[in-house]
Amino acid sequence: TDPVIGPPSESGGLQVHVTLGAATGSHCVAASSAAGGSSAAGGAEAAAAAPAEPKRTSAFRGVSRRYGNGRWKARIKQHGTDVVIGDFDDEEEAARAYDARARQIHGDNAILNFPNSS
Repeated sequence: TDPVIGPPSESGGLQVHVTLGAATGSHCVAASSAAGGSSAAGGAEAAAAAPAEPKRTSAFRGVSRRYGNGRWKARIKQHGTDVVIGDFDDEEEAARAYDARARQIHGDNAILNFPNSS
């Protein structure tokens, strides 16, 4: 069975179970508290307990979230200079503004977030 590292659960401590994979040498670490909860290396309990932070990154090219006001910023490079297109309340709106400016600058060679839209 698995080796146990740490104080026994009766003392209110933390138990760590380490399982080594025989064929690959890989391992899995799981921790459990005296209260009976268990999680795998930082698991779902820690994530559920932490407050949800607003999304800081964007899936869209040229779009990022401003730290100060939380709005979405669209920007593009033009002649080696970073040009801010504007701030938007909606992430997709910022991505569409990026696409419009990219079409103006690069024409048919523009790499767009929404290539199938006109």
